[in-house]
Amino acid sequence: VDDNDPEIMECVRYVDAKSSMRV
Repeated sequence: VDDNDPEIMECVRYVDAKSSMRV
């Protein structure tokens, strides 16, 4: 799986956003 895949990046951004909101 390519780390630069748009779907992967979108998922990472989504998780990162949730983590930021939790903190």
